[in-house]
Amino acid sequence: MPNQLTGQFAIMSKKQMIFSKNQIGFTLIEVLVTLIVVAIGLLGLANLQTVGLRNNHSVNLTSQAMWLANDITDRMRSNNTANYNGIAPQQFNCSNPQQPCTPQQMAANDLWEWNQAINRALPSANTVVCIDSNPLDNQDCVNANAANIPGTPFMVRITWDDPAQANGRQQLTTFFLRWQ
Repeated sequence: MPNQLTGQFAIMSKKQMIFSKNQIGFTLIEVLVTLIVVAIGLLGLANLQTVGLRNNHSVNLTSQAMWLANDITDRMRSNNTANYNGIAPQQFNCSNPQQPCTPQQMAANDLWEWNQAINRALPSANTVVCIDSNPLDNQDCVNANAANIPGTPFMVRITWDDPAQANGRQQLTTFFLRWQ
């Protein structure tokens, strides 16, 4: 007997249409198991994406800290007649050729501009720039009154809160740079 919808013959006996009791719902269980496996896989991928974004943010902050530490060391090298040790950051208008800044004023202005950049780039940042003969001892500026002698190691330490750590906890991260 021709099927009126497709023009094909669809002949099935009643025996072919009757399923045994053991086979009822087998395909539904199979589909449910597949959905569970796919859902677990998608949850794993979502977690992987979240961890990747969190780590990317942490690496970005560390990269910013490295760039800013190199920025202040470049400023110190270019203004090598100034003593950056123990100078308070202060803003000066050093771009006026009529009234140029002294090297100490330029150093204070460099530190002020650098601190402004630090505050824009890193959350809750603290900075230390000083001469330190033993910068690895975890004591800031043990010889803070030392002169700006060539070859004396300077220490640049930048510390910030990294809000991208697991469970929303903030972790204190420190970047340390020593140069002579």
